[in-house]
Amino acid sequence: MSQITLASASNALKKRFSPTNLQQAGYKRHKMLGWLQKDTDWAGEALLHTVYHSGGRGKGTTIAKAQANLKPVAMARFTLERRRLYSVGTIEREFLKASRDQAMSLLNGRMALFKAKQYELMRDISGSLYGDGSGSRGTIAVAGIATDTPAAEQTTITLSHPAQAVHFEKGMRLAAAATPTGALRDSGALYEIMALNRIAGTLVVEAVAAPASPPVAWADGDHLFESGDAANGASDTLKIDGFNAWCPDADPVLGSDDFKGVDRGVDVSRLSGIRLDASASGSDDLEAIQDMGTLMQQEGAAPEVCFVNPRIAARVAKQLQGQVTYNDVKSTDARIFYRGFVVQTGAGDVTVLSDQDCPANKGWMLRKSAQRLVSLGEAPHLVDDDGLVLLRGASSDDFEVRFAMYGDLVVDEPQEVGNITFASVS
Repeated sequence: MSQITLASASNALKKRFSPTNLQQAGYKRHKMLGWLQKDTDWAGEALLHTVYHSGGRGKGTTIAKAQANLKPVAMARFTLERRRLYSVGTIEREFLKASRDQAMSLLNGRMALFKAKQYELMRDISGSLYGDGSGSRGTIAVAGIATDTPAAEQTTITLSHPAQAVHFEKGMRLAAAATPTGALRDSGALYEIMALNRIAGTLVVEAVAAPASPPVAWADGDHLFESGDAANGASDTLKIDGFNAWCPDADPVLGSDDFKGVDRGVDVSRLSGIRLDASASGSDDLEAIQDMGTLMQQEGAAPEVCFVNPRIAARVAKQLQGQVTYNDVKSTDARIFYRGFVVQTGAGDVTVLSDQDCPANKGWMLRKSAQRLVSLGEAPHLVDDDGLVLLRGASSDDFEVRFAMYGDLVVDEPQEVGNITFASVS
């Protein structure tokens, strides 16, 4: 029998950690953000973006007729203001110093903080690219918060669809409103997410501070926002105007539309994209993608990809009945490729890409050269213009790091955006 064994002498042995960095749990790939063209040189103030949507008129079977038919070229000018987004994090100085040696720590504290803050902004930008600018992260199926809910009691909110859970994180503080841009309920009372079940689509929340007495109930169908994101009844939204803002679900109405200074009702498809509601027509997902390709080709568009939620991608794959051809789509990074499957449409082959950030019942058919994420500097970027990466706490033994994004989505050719609404997804 050995006098010294691994078990008996374990206290004398050093612990050694794997050289592999601690991996952050989350969504590793944001395909829309990776695929989208980037323009990081938005200097100056507003961005004036002109869309040429009609060549005017001046044609006839005689010179006199051509002159009589003369009409000016039609152009629309969109005025874009940069949207701002920040992520701030702090790290205790003692931990920062203690975690520099990888043999003594699972992660380098400084790099872990940088990655966490960059990840936070990338997640937000990725979700916003599909949105309408309102900041709505999802809607409520079962509210849970009633007028008799005690301030300190935890309650459960059920989301309208489990796929919406990708837009929520533990510790996120939520506010609610009846509509995407409406006034917040209970004067903006906040409830913090204490736990969540992403598969079930449920959020366990607790009041951050005592709401009104009694609190204002959150209703089924309400929209949920992270604190500070909501328009709260204001005339302008605060978030990136994503594809659902440029190409809304309903046709803009002539005389009542005003999107970035443009009434898109004067030329609906060329100024606000193309819509197809397959949930009303009864078409299956594969047919909807094929039909959208036909509509877009009819308008002179040439779509290349169609971003869908993973649940829609799975249904389309089944509808193809095993006759699947795959294609690799390059990101703007050039080192990363996204694999999707090919659907033949009236506009040619379109690669369907699955993206968890895409809403459950939506699809976006696009051509890469027709839109850009335009920003002042990288989106996101580390705030270090003064040469300081870490800011010393004024009265605490810690450091602060900041990341920022100043920018917006620009659609150069709106008719190259196809908005598909699929039948409901379980």
